[in-house]
Formats: sequence, structure tokens, C-alpha cells
Amino acid sequence: MFYGAYVLPSVLFAAYGVWRKDFAAALVAYAVLLVVVLLYLGWVRDASKTLRSALEKYEAQTGALQGPDKKINYSFQRTR
Repeated sequence: MFYGAYVLPSVLFAAYGVWRKDFAAALVAYAVLLVVVLLYLGWVRDASKTLRSALEKYEAQTGALQGPDKKINYSFQRTR
């Protein structure tokens, strides 16, 4: 997700609040940034669970993590 539309105005509003010594404006801007960060972390957590579930299902179907050395030759030595 792209949060630039929320982050940039909030940062500018916070900078304006600090510059003009309007601490209410800075507080609101930092609160909005905190909410955006928390929403992002929630989205990442959900995406991580989905990815983990998909990888577990893939592993269960293919056995890809069971002895990969038997399936693929990882030797980079030339044979003569």
C-alpha cells in the first residue's frame, strides 16, 4: 500500500507546527503518523501470515524442504 498521501502532509504539518510553535498542530500530525504506522504494521502482519500459510501449503505438497541435496546438484565443480 502507498501511504505517501498521508505521510507527506502529516510530516509537513508537524514541521509547520514545530516551526510556528503550535504544539497542537504538531501533536495532531504526529498522531496521524502514528496511526499510519500502526495500520502499516497491521497490514504487514496479515501479509506475513498469508505468505507463511502459502509457503507451508507449498512445502506440504512438494516436500521442497525435505532433502534438497537429493533433488538438485549444488556442485559447481566441473566434471572432466
